[in-house]
Amino acid sequence: MIGNGAHSSVYCYYNPPQDRFYAVKIQRKGVINYRHFHREVHVLARFKGSAWLLSLISAFYDRTSFNIVTDMHVSNVAHAVQPCRLPDGRVPHDTVRFLMVEISVALDELHAHRIIHGDLKPENILVGVHGHIILSDFGLSRDFNQLRPKRQISEENTFRPDATLTSNGTGVYRCPQGWMGMPISYEADCWAMGVIMHWCLFDEYPFGVKIRDTPQSISDAVLTEPYDLDEERDAVDPYTGDLLRRILDKSSFSRIRGPAMKYHLRRRRMG
Repeated sequence: MIGNGAHSSVYCYYNPPQDRFYAVKIQRKGVINYRHFHREVHVLARFKGSAWLLSLISAFYDRTSFNIVTDMHVSNVAHAVQPCRLPDGRVPHDTVRFLMVEISVALDELHAHRIIHGDLKPENILVGVHGHIILSDFGLSRDFNQLRPKRQISEENTFRPDATLTSNGTGVYRCPQGWMGMPISYEADCWAMGVIMHWCLFDEYPFGVKIRDTPQSISDAVLTEPYDLDEERDAVDPYTGDLLRRILDKSSFSRIRGPAMKYHLRRRRMG
């Protein structure tokens, strides 16, 4: 076993004839239903050969479980950044910048296919052998190519033709609209990216929340507390602070994403 979550376990499998390692995600029936299994398999199958998104090798189910086989990656961002942390717990700005650029590019590819990841967090961002990131775990994703019209917001809404009322992401990474039960769209993934960026830079989560806080306390903090980079953030230059504020903008309509975000990340240095 190389990973264990609330709904699944991931095992490393070695195939001697091919001399190759695979990752096998096993989800117990009764905890996960066929609809969730089919959703993830469908998304993974779309990205076979992608440099940024985990692709499918095989999928099958038996009497007790649903099983998904993918390429094996030995690390994720949650583990990979720990050796990079400075004595004060912060990750160097250049490392964070590199990581955010890659996540931004990966999200662009995902969103171009009209898919919201829905559960973006360090544990679901794998690190390949060449040091580049790969998005994984699409069990909570929303594919607008699959959803029926009644599950989407009206196409007459010119601001947000792709949106869903379902938001099941991990608490500290869930956007304000998800906590309020409002429609979410691609900006929800950008919010989670901002939380990851804050966590890397400061070794803590924004709004003073903790990973083990109750959903109610996280919701109250995210919805009521302002995002404030106080005087203790001396190591963060004004540009980086401005970028963080724009990513963690509580309004989904004014939250920075896409080309504007990549411009900030690629054309300027953080720190």
